This record gives sequence, C-alpha cells and structure tokens, in this order.
Amino acid sequence: MTRALLFGVVFGLAAFVDGADAHDDHPPVPGAGAKAAYAFPIAAPGSYRLPPIKRAAGGAVLDDAGRHDDLGALLRGRVTELAFDYTRCGDVCPAATLDMGRLQDLAANDPSISARMRLVTMSFDPEHDTPEVMRAYAAQWRSDDQASPE
Repeated sequence: MTRALLFGVVFGLAAFVDGADAHDDHPPVPGAGAKAAYAFPIAAPGSYRLPPIKRAAGGAVLDDAGRHDDLGALLRGRVTELAFDYTRCGDVCPAATLDMGRLQDLAANDPSISARMRLVTMSFDPEHDTPEVMRAYAAQWRSDDQASPE
C-alpha cells in the first residue's frame, strides 16, 4: 500500500489473516465507522469458499500521487492482492483494511515473500476518493515496517 496504492480499501482479507499486531493501535478513521455494528452478519473465517483467483484485466488508473498508469502493467511481475472498496464505507471496510495492514506486517517477516508481493486497493467512489483522500486514508493503515511489501 505504498506508491502502488490506487484507490480504496481492501475487500475480503479477513479470511486470510488472523491475530493482532501493531495495527491494532491505529485510531479509527473519521467517518469510516470502525466501531459501528455491521449491517449484516459476518461469516466466520473458513466457513465459506472464495471464488477462484483470476487475472485482472488492464485499464487506466490513477495512483495516490495522481499519476496515470495501466492496471495490467502495474500488476505484472508480482503476486498482487487487488481489492475494491471506498473510504466512506462504514461497515466491514475498516476491518478489512486492518487485515490488509496485518498482511503487510506478516509478509515483512519473510523478505522472499515481501519482495514478490504487492498490495493494491482501488476505489469505486472516484468523485470522493481523490488521490489526496486515498493517500491520507492509506497512511493510517500502512505498515511501519520497512520490509513490508509495496
């Protein structure tokens, strides 16, 4: 979630990462509803099947610095966790974003994994989630570990 951060927050990582770490100390994001009750029951990790992983198609995207890029080119060369979300989500999104941060910390423990991994999030609310909004939002969740993946 560094320079390659595109837009949004992570979707669905709760099934992949368990446990607590330094990210638990991050303050709730204003307006994100981090303490809100979920609007629907959250399934227990491992109690459901995820769809098969497929290749992401290319397309024009902006990064958190406002630079234009092609999604296909951005994803090439690394194992990528690609997530879709938006910063004003007040339900499951903050919990999923916390898990993206935990994934960064876990990957940082193994340099061979971290070097081959990229975490990318995209927003589907581009009118609100400008590069500046995304950069500020990501800064609250980004791992402090220099060995964490991009």
